Amino acid sequence: MGLLALLSSRKRADLSPVVRDLLEQAILQRSTMQVEFTDAELTSGRFAGPCVKFDEKTVFVDVALHKHLSELIGEEVRVSFKTHTKRTSSYYQFTSQVHSLPRCGAAYGITLAIPEEIRSNQKRSFVRITPRKEAVYGIGVWEMQPARTHRNDPDALGAAQVSFRQDHQKELALLNVSAGGLSLKVQRPPEDQPAMDPQPGDRLLCLLMLAAPEGEPALSLWLESTVVNRRELENDPCAVVGLRFDAWAAPAQDKGGVAAWFGLGEDGAISALATWIVRHQLQQLPQSKAR
Repeated sequence: MGLLALLSSRKRADLSPVVRDLLEQAILQRSTMQVEFTDAELTSGRFAGPCVKFDEKTVFVDVALHKHLSELIGEEVRVSFKTHTKRTSSYYQFTSQVHSLPRCGAAYGITLAIPEEIRSNQKRSFVRITPRKEAVYGIGVWEMQPARTHRNDPDALGAAQVSFRQDHQKELALLNVSAGGLSLKVQRPPEDQPAMDPQPGDRLLCLLMLAAPEGEPALSLWLESTVVNRRELENDPCAVVGLRFDAWAAPAQDKGGVAAWFGLGEDGAISALATWIVRHQLQQLPQSKAR
């Protein structure tokens, strides 16, 4: 039986035709569903993965959790996804609750209660760029302990578990960055060092140091982040992980540690980083020839 026929066989009179048709399109197009918990106290944050199947009661999303997080069962979530046509992309959103966390291969997925409705939602997106190599001074990454929400004294953390510096270590690479998150290529550390193996749902602390225009200080940001996706690379001992920013701080100018931690705005962006990205883009434009 083909996939479309299999999906059609699930049509039930008690399931909204709009909900059914949109979920079928999500499966056929392998659309990524962003599953975000509405409770701000949940450190698990947000997960992402394809919609694999649904029935009249539940929707299964393969988010590849590396461990069973029973505390998430029953929690309310907000789910966003998009579908494509030849000319445009359409964004949708629905609310639901976590029904269960069934095992899916070596990981766990999330089963959600079927939504009563799926609403059209013009999702806000951020410009994502790959910075020039010389524009990134360095990156450091530490795993965050669940018992501590903010790191108020980063100087006490010690050396980063994985890092990148222009003139030194290159066990880490910044693939792209936006005002709301970034993607990293993480290499395996030497055998004599503790391994960092970021998985969806893990929380990381990052120090990002970026070059600024001549005459201005470099932009340095402490970033609390959640791993939202992970992709293994073939024939390469590396993985690509995507991070979403949850909070940020700037290093204090007159003392150690940080001045204060800030949450992200309603649009989920860090304004200072958004400004840096725009200026970086403008620097890449061809300069007009003098007449």
